[in-house]
Amino acid sequence: MTVYSNDFDGETVEFRIWDASACLLYGSVLESFPFEADGLQGAPQTPTILHTNNMVLRQIDLHAGWNWISFNLAFANISLGSVLASVNDPVGDLLKSQTQFSQND
Repeated sequence: MTVYSNDFDGETVEFRIWDASACLLYGSVLESFPFEADGLQGAPQTPTILHTNNMVLRQIDLHAGWNWISFNLAFANISLGSVLASVNDPVGDLLKSQTQFSQND
């Protein structure tokens, strides 16, 4: 893979791992490399292997008003604060299941 940059140094090359057979995007790759002009990582006989922590990345766009979403995933920490940590300004949001609800304040 050839990587280009507008800067010669100071940037970090980051990767994402896509599993096409399972249609999964993994959220983080454990390796990252500083960008070096004309630099190399690995070789044909000894390629650089990338690893993931198996955390699946899902991006769900929520719009103003009513949104119904379902998480068919196993979370390591199922507390609301952990699951919704990336939601911007959840104050006043109402989360419902078929039998319970939670309102953030």
